[in-house]
Amino acid sequence: MKKTRLFGLFLVGVLLLVFVMSPLSVSAYTPDAETLKGNLAKASIIVFLEGTATAEQGVNGRDSIMYENNGDMKLSPGAMMRVMVGLYAKKLIKEKNIDMEKTTGTYTLPLEETYILGTGLTLANMEEGETWTVKDMLSLSMIQTSADACVTLAATLAGSVDAFVMGMNSYAKEIGCTNTTFGNVTGLDHPNQKTTVRDMYIMLRYAIDDPELHNMLGATEVTVKPVSKHPQRSWENSNYMLRGISDYYYEAMELGKTGVSDDSGKALASVCHSENYRYLTVVMGCPMENEYGEGGTHYDSTRVLCNWAFNTFEYETMLTENQPMVRQKVDLSWKTDTVTLVAENPLSCLVPLGVDPNTVRKEVVLNHERVDAPVKKGQVLGKAVLYIQEDVKIGEVNLVASESVKRSTLLYIWSRIEAVLSSPWLWVALGALVVLIIAYAILAFLHNQEKRRNARNHRRKRKYKPLK
Repeated sequence: MKKTRLFGLFLVGVLLLVFVMSPLSVSAYTPDAETLKGNLAKASIIVFLEGTATAEQGVNGRDSIMYENNGDMKLSPGAMMRVMVGLYAKKLIKEKNIDMEKTTGTYTLPLEETYILGTGLTLANMEEGETWTVKDMLSLSMIQTSADACVTLAATLAGSVDAFVMGMNSYAKEIGCTNTTFGNVTGLDHPNQKTTVRDMYIMLRYAIDDPELHNMLGATEVTVKPVSKHPQRSWENSNYMLRGISDYYYEAMELGKTGVSDDSGKALASVCHSENYRYLTVVMGCPMENEYGEGGTHYDSTRVLCNWAFNTFEYETMLTENQPMVRQKVDLSWKTDTVTLVAENPLSCLVPLGVDPNTVRKEVVLNHERVDAPVKKGQVLGKAVLYIQEDVKIGEVNLVASESVKRSTLLYIWSRIEAVLSSPWLWVALGALVVLIIAYAILAFLHNQEKRRNARNHRRKRKYKPLK
């Protein structure tokens, strides 16, 4: 065993960490033209969902973008932007410790005159002075385009609608929506009311991990019980794919929010599931009608993308837990030169149907070419990245030491000595010391020579001292 190689060579052998954090490539998964024929959206995205969205990890942890077209094209979202209304409302509710079922808001004449009159927006027909609970206002804002309920909610929670809009813009940036701005809470077209399918994915991703927003966006009907004025009344979800009696009903539809814009057309952000497969889809810029004069273009586009995903991919286990992957070189141990690295967890990936596991390329990325003992069992020393079709990344998993490796005290001491001996500064210091010694010797020699000359001259002067 070679245990005495120079420390300098060891330093040369150390590799830099290689970061491979890009999401699943989508180029190899683009549906063919015939499959996409029914997707009339200017921009669309479909994402396989796994795990949850958190403030620490964001939304892209283990989600896989299966297909994306014009992901950063800015379009008017219509009432689909109510997803952000719900997110920011829940943020304020939590921060202010508001009881949604007890705290109320009242529809006022200034709200009507400033934000509702002349817009042609869909309403819940709230009367001036009518009071609702925060929960009812939020619930109806999520499943319907009820502008009166939405502006009352915003004014109740933030003090004013304008303050609520400012808060939405700040919160959008906070969660990573870099191409989104808001100009109102109603969904009415506005120069500052723009978003993208990628940003809508982020918004809806956070919303579905809030149990209350999830239930509201997935409800087929909401019954509101006003605190004052009108008696209770009910509204159906504006997403026809959730309603069983609709021609657009889609059994896999879990939840969604529709939007209609005069500027950009129709839109839908939704989540669909079948068995263990769950997809988030956003379509924007769908025409008001298709070639047959039918208006459900956003529903048709969503159905096309979801059916394609359900029929194209399957979940397969590519690596088992503790599966050996590579031998890691280890220094400073008498007993072994290497340790086996194994998969920290089982790795299951979404892959096209019928993919042969033997064709999956496994690329091992080590944190360092060599490591020094001690090594602890379970210590992360690298990762395995899996690819299909050469460059399509389908997943990655940490590689950990399968056993502990003890350090030899003798080898460690020797390595420190080697480190000192191989240090260029040591040789610089020694060289400087040698130069100083030589210089000192020369100066001492010259000094002694001068001293001898002076002594001889002094003797001569005394020997030939003149007579008086």
